[in-house]
Amino acid sequence: MIACHSEPLSIGRRGIARERIAGEVPIALATITLLALVAACSTKSSELESSPAAIANSRAASAQESARLAETERTSLILNCKANIADKKAEYRKLMKAHDYWSATLAIRQCAEGLDDPKLKALVADGEVESYVQDIENPATSDADRMRAMRYLIRDYPAYEKKYEGPLRKLTAASEDRRREQAGGDNLSTENEGGPDARKRRCAREIVDAVGRSNTRDEAEAIVRASPSARIACAGLEMNGVLVIP
Repeated sequence: MIACHSEPLSIGRRGIARERIAGEVPIALATITLLALVAACSTKSSELESSPAAIANSRAASAQESARLAETERTSLILNCKANIADKKAEYRKLMKAHDYWSATLAIRQCAEGLDDPKLKALVADGEVESYVQDIENPATSDADRMRAMRYLIRDYPAYEKKYEGPLRKLTAASEDRRREQAGGDNLSTENEGGPDARKRRCAREIVDAVGRSNTRDEAEAIVRASPSARIACAGLEMNGVLVIP
């Protein structure tokens, strides 16, 4: 059995001289011996480091260090907020007045959470609401960003659901119509080439989709009539003796 030691390995000069006298190559022998010892020690060390107990200890130490760092950061944040809260509130008011609402929330968000202060949290909420509404009502906002702002506003502040649920539904329907029109142009041409039955199937799918996105029959009819792809698919077709698109 080969023992692993921390002391440096060496070969005496007399031993090397005797090997040379015998016609051997001492450097090669020493190298082979050294490599064998290193390999044996490395294998033993690797087995110890990869044992379940070693892995568990390493993970526990890492978790403790992470918790210590998190607590240090939290303490530092709280001290900073308490010392500078007046300046942070002033920055918040300045940004709100400049209509830079989201930046205003960032000025005090960490302190609101770190101090768990209800008044600061209320200021953050005011800034978020103003920021969402600003995006929704800005004519330059894209439909995608406007829908995103509506969803976030309704999700985070349900009191605004009644006001924006209808507009969000309409924007979503219009966006879906454009997507289908762009992605399904080739399919529409193919179905139209298939004759009246293919067009009826296409029209029926448009109607079913509209019903699924509405609450009343009138709303469903309005969606079908407003949809470019539905107008193409249902043009001239009748349902129960009535034109789908008058």
